Amino acid sequence: MEQLLKDSGFDSIGEFLKILFYNLSCVSGQPDRRHVFHAKSVAQFLQGWNKVKMSNIITLVYKHKHRAPSPDSPHASEHHAPFSPSVSPANIFYVCPSLFMWATNLIANHVHHEIYELAAKDDDVHLQASTNGQHPIDSVNLVTTWEALGKFSIAALVEKYKSCAPVAWHLMECMAVSHKNGVVVVKKQRPHSIVCIF
Repeated sequence: MEQLLKDSGFDSIGEFLKILFYNLSCVSGQPDRRHVFHAKSVAQFLQGWNKVKMSNIITLVYKHKHRAPSPDSPHASEHHAPFSPSVSPANIFYVCPSLFMWATNLIANHVHHEIYELAAKDDDVHLQASTNGQHPIDSVNLVTTWEALGKFSIAALVEKYKSCAPVAWHLMECMAVSHKNGVVVVKKQRPHSIVCIF
């Protein structure tokens, strides 16, 4: 590995990885400058055909001893830097906080999409007592009769959220569920499923 890194001809490992994972847009109209073996090898790795998979690499990187700044580093603030949605991972020097920032933004965008799709398509995810004059009466799920109230089911909403917004539901459970010795505790007065729905 020592000899390989010295004789590679690349300025850094970062430059090598950037070229290795060169990603040509299918709609750019430009020819793929990679040779067949290069393209095939990367495709096999990204598709999980190799014995060593991306999850193995990410774990090694994320747990590496140089993943975060030391207390005397000029970038020591990154070690305990609070998350900020306005900060790009590209502005973070060390890999651990950079990966954390990247993953958080990725999950946030995914959850936003899940909730938007769930709320935009269905009227049965909530009940309203009135429209406050803001919407036509026939455009919202108003509680006007006991029958309408009887059709509203918390249990059905739980199953709907679990299937249609699984990532958002998992994150809500992580915040609402109580654990004891690693086991989920379902409270009688405030079951976490109802807490998550509300």
